Amino acid sequence: MHSAEDERAASDRLAAGWRHLAAFFREGVRHLPAAIEAFRDAERAQRGAGGGDALVDTLVGLSLALRLLRDPDESRRAVVLSQELVNIVRRGRSDKDVLPYRGALEGAYRDLADVERAEAAVAAAEAGIAACDRTLGLARRLREAGAVPHAQAVKAALLVRLAVLRGSADAGRRVREAERLFAAALEGWPERDVDGRAVLWCDFAEALAAGRDAWRAGRFAGDAVDALRHTGNRYLQARAARAEAHAALAAGRPDALDLIMAAAASFRALGCEWEARQVEGLV
Repeated sequence: MHSAEDERAASDRLAAGWRHLAAFFREGVRHLPAAIEAFRDAERAQRGAGGGDALVDTLVGLSLALRLLRDPDESRRAVVLSQELVNIVRRGRSDKDVLPYRGALEGAYRDLADVERAEAAVAAAEAGIAACDRTLGLARRLREAGAVPHAQAVKAALLVRLAVLRGSADAGRRVREAERLFAAALEGWPERDVDGRAVLWCDFAEALAAGRDAWRAGRFAGDAVDALRHTGNRYLQARAARAEAHAALAAGRPDALDLIMAAAASFRALGCEWEARQVEGLV
């Protein structure tokens, strides 16, 4: 029998998971095991009590923590959990309520496409694009615009990833569509979401840098650096440093290599080796 004490214990473990996850962004990867353990403790307790709506916040946190491990197996698990939480909300609430939670599924596919290789990465990117299209279609049907910028931004990032993976004659078309979607997402993104907007600037900047639009890439990367400067979010600050380095490389600036090494070092200081190698792969 599930008691009020069990519910409090699950709630305490859920709160601990979110604390450790927040610490990851400030202090690094050493906090992820504790975050995952806490979320899994809460998940087990909640599933033992019948699951349902109580699981939603737990699955949001657990799926994000698993994504941040940058491991293909754990990223696939994150997709499964994100789809489950969307299904739980759909069954227990309304189509309108499910829209914000679809962002977790879109993000999980985006991260999976980043860590997978070859055809597995293509499949993840295509599945993620389809998930974004479903969000955009549902938002149009319900006339609810709130979830649209995130879906546009993730779809844009996945189109860029697909262009790199496929390297075909369609690559230019995909990148142009991605730039259009990035611009639309930026226009609709809420000003109060500083971190989310900064990530969007980073993604847009890197897409532009890859397309050799160095001036706009540098502008958006600089906006991200400025926005994150005093937030204490070292992980996103490193992400902005990567975008700035990529823009500098596209512009042929003499300090580009120094910026790349500095961005990689920022990720390594957090224990984020996968991200550091991705930065170094720019050259």
